[in-house]
Amino acid sequence: MNSQLPAASTQAPQAKKINEAVYELYRPTDSEHLLDVVFFHGLQLVDYSKAYTETWVTEKGDECWPQTWLPQRFPRARVLSVSYDSAAIRGAKRGNMDMESTGQNLVELVIRSAAVGQETPAILVGHSLGGLVIKQICLKAEASASENSSQVECRKFLHNLKGTFFYATPHHGSTLASVAASMPLYPSALLKYLTLLNTETETLNYGFDELRRRYKWKAWGVGEAREVFLPGLQRGLLVVPEQSARCDMDYFAQLAEDHVTICKPREQSNSSYQYLIAFILSIVDKVHTLSGVPLHAAGLHSQAESVKELLEKAPLVGIVGTSGVGKTTIATAVFNSISHEFEFTCFIHNMKSSSSPVKLEARILASLYHKGRKVRDCEGDWSILEGKKLLLVLDNVCCKDQITLLLNKGWSKQKSRFIVTSSKEEHLRALGFRLYSVRCLNFAASEKLFCHHAFKQPKLPAELKRLKSELKRVVERCEGIPLVLQSIGSHLNRPKFEDYQEQEWKETAEKLECADENGEQRIERRLKLSVASLELHEKDMFVDLGTIFFGWSLQKVQTAWSTSRASWETAWQKLLNRSLVKTVHLPKLNGDAAYMHDVLRNLAEGLALENNSRVWDYQQYDFISKRSHQIKKNDDVEGLKLVRWNKGLESRLDLDSLVRLPRLKFLILKNVPLAGSTDSLPSDLSLLQLRTSAGSTVSINSLSGMRKTIAALDIDTRQSLLRRESIKLDALANELGEVKELLSLKIDGDFQQLPENFGDLRQLRDLTFSSGPRMTNLPESFGSLSSLETLEVHNSGLLNLPRSFGFLRKLKSLTLELFHLTELTESFGDLHSLERLKLSCCEKLERLPESFGNLIRLEHLGIHVCPKLSALPETFGNLNALKVLEISYCLILTWPSIFGPLSSLQKLEIVGMDHLPEDLGSVSSLKKLYLSEVDGRSLPASLGRLSSLHQIQIKNCRFMGEWHLEFRELGWIGYHQVMQQARDTSLLDVCVYLRDNYLGPGPERMEELANRVISRHYPHPSRWKWPEVKRIGDTMNKIRKFQ
Repeated sequence: MNSQLPAASTQAPQAKKINEAVYELYRPTDSEHLLDVVFFHGLQLVDYSKAYTETWVTEKGDECWPQTWLPQRFPRARVLSVSYDSAAIRGAKRGNMDMESTGQNLVELVIRSAAVGQETPAILVGHSLGGLVIKQICLKAEASASENSSQVECRKFLHNLKGTFFYATPHHGSTLASVAASMPLYPSALLKYLTLLNTETETLNYGFDELRRRYKWKAWGVGEAREVFLPGLQRGLLVVPEQSARCDMDYFAQLAEDHVTICKPREQSNSSYQYLIAFILSIVDKVHTLSGVPLHAAGLHSQAESVKELLEKAPLVGIVGTSGVGKTTIATAVFNSISHEFEFTCFIHNMKSSSSPVKLEARILASLYHKGRKVRDCEGDWSILEGKKLLLVLDNVCCKDQITLLLNKGWSKQKSRFIVTSSKEEHLRALGFRLYSVRCLNFAASEKLFCHHAFKQPKLPAELKRLKSELKRVVERCEGIPLVLQSIGSHLNRPKFEDYQEQEWKETAEKLECADENGEQRIERRLKLSVASLELHEKDMFVDLGTIFFGWSLQKVQTAWSTSRASWETAWQKLLNRSLVKTVHLPKLNGDAAYMHDVLRNLAEGLALENNSRVWDYQQYDFISKRSHQIKKNDDVEGLKLVRWNKGLESRLDLDSLVRLPRLKFLILKNVPLAGSTDSLPSDLSLLQLRTSAGSTVSINSLSGMRKTIAALDIDTRQSLLRRESIKLDALANELGEVKELLSLKIDGDFQQLPENFGDLRQLRDLTFSSGPRMTNLPESFGSLSSLETLEVHNSGLLNLPRSFGFLRKLKSLTLELFHLTELTESFGDLHSLERLKLSCCEKLERLPESFGNLIRLEHLGIHVCPKLSALPETFGNLNALKVLEISYCLILTWPSIFGPLSSLQKLEIVGMDHLPEDLGSVSSLKKLYLSEVDGRSLPASLGRLSSLHQIQIKNCRFMGEWHLEFRELGWIGYHQVMQQARDTSLLDVCVYLRDNYLGPGPERMEELANRVISRHYPHPSRWKWPEVKRIGDTMNKIRKFQ
């Protein structure tokens, strides 16, 4: 029940009314939306007219947070809120709708009229009774789809719905119902659904749970822990107790809020808001190609349907066509549409970057999903796909061998589907692929796409009707190619109507008409119009991204630009607005990267080659060095990048010769043998990355010439170890405090100390350094690095951390690998911004400080190979934000009773320990448990209380006792996934195998399967006692009931 008791103090923010029930709180104006997020309010006392916004206002009542906060995090989502008759007290015009009619009515208004879940994934969010309404809508949609095969909208909705989030929903009734029943008024029909153990509500729950499993919807929920004081009551009331709010779902948390404030966060850091954000992110991660569906997907919808029809007939389908025509878009749309039908899925973008077979195989296994969840720990192991149903998409394939390699793997060829996009039709045809040739967009779709980019709306604005004829000419000359339509449309976009010049449009149409080359050159010449209009520094950044920085982390690129490109923030935004680049999230970079279409990248490379301003391969290097490894004079080169030396072991690149490149700003030399000295490097360098290889004789000394410009410095001399004497970095280290513009520093080599003025690097954000045994301490000024956010220290000699270490108040991520460190400074607990901490190989660390519990934002903690660490501090239980805990090979560590208070812990990994914590079962939030190389007498008796656990992996563990008893405990809580690869355990191995394969009640079947496991894994089957194996039959049957 919501706070119309009393009403919110603010007026509802303006929202666009779609129909009588659905209001649009937000919709992206410059592009199509990629996600629907729909909010449903709860029960209201009388007036429900404003509940669609007032339910979701902040605690201050000054803004509707789904309308203001959510778009900041998910700008490509459409945010809707639903209004329905939810009055608790019946009257002439209110409180007359029951759940059946409410659900049916909202199917029409939400699914059909507002088109929720028709072309994009959808997430439904409900508060209180609104959560039950969501379930009713789903059941009604299923009934409509089952009864009438023409109900396309309902079928699309059920397949595109990805998850439901419940705020204090009374799945099993509410105490409010009994209070309302005693009131001298007429209760509405909806109130009966809130009575405890109501049969209709339980039927609703059962039906929804069946659908959730069938369609693989995710469900999270949060519940209230505080009583609310409602008008007319003399005492506080816990409206929805935990046992009612905690229903069958993937994750549940109890929050320190009441029934009203649970969906009225004070600020964006509040748990009630952050849990929803985490849920939406988990959905976006699951549908991991979601952001890959661009604006013109609607124009290619019919072609995507044609590809799906081909896939019904043929397992191998190739999507072919010219560059920029939409091959990747169609493949992505098809993948998103049918991926739920496959056990395993994988989408590999831009296959050009996977050159070798080994890299390709590794990339596929690293990108593999199983039923929507990322597959882990399968390096090099293709056996998990043997006979399985796989959907694999390979984008932009250029080599026949890449496909042949994968076709020879062991997945089911009949059930699986393989989609390839390529311009090499002959390769695909030779391998037996059914081909689909992508057609260009028709004029109507072309005009809509163009207008979205040129005017930020789907058609020509009335204020610009003077451009009607020129619009037609321009769109026609783009020839229906989406990449050209986006680029030219963005090129002509202006902030105000009066800024659109008819003459400019005429000139653009004429230039497009002149670009009459064939094939790829025709597209390139059209795209040049957009690139040619860039300012010089903008064009430089475009060339940077297409050559030396291609595939780099966006943060690293922007660091390099900070001192080398004027007004780079504005220029970067212009490149985005012009559709010349876009950002993509790359998990391997743990962040975003700038992505550029192949045609645009060819343009960037062509511009660089005109004057050799960027050198990124050895053919160009030979040109500027005359094949002598002595660079000739060149005033144009701004970037030099060489990776993996191919000139023989005896030759080296002489750094002294780089003085002949006075405009050089970016120098990247990786695994290259170097000679000369850094003393003579050009003074305008903004990024310097030197990773030496064997045979280097370089002297790395002074940076004096570039102190005012260098923003990113990366020095790694590890590959020089074949030399008798390692490269000393003392001179370089002593100068670091003078490099004031430094934002990112990585130094790996032999040096004795950092200078006392190192703390003067007040702009430094990222620091990684590795040093040998000569370095024993850090300067006290280290704590003055006030901007530091990421720190990694790998050192074999460091004895302690400075007392000022706790002053690093912006530090978010910290990795310490310190072999001789005995303790952490007491100020360590002052790192209040720390989110990730990894302590590794701290072989002499004996304790953690009591202040450790003050790390209030710590979410991920790993403690690895700390053999002398004997105990965790008593304050460890204060880490309320901790979500992931990994502990390995801490051989004498004892477990205090600390796990109960860790209310946010979701994943626990324990490796190489003698025993497990006894209170492990008190972590009600735990979802994933990984145990490896654990020697103990038994599993903790409390393990069966892990009510949120849905995945456990046990490898190479020795446990005594009767495994099947603990396993049965897990069965009773709906445990549904066990992965077991142990060879040292006995009964559990058989138990797990039977759990996955047991099909009937007969003991003969069980004995057959058990024999199969034993013959495969154990060389001495005589050790087994068959009566003991058969005893687990009852357990198997009970577990199957909870599938």
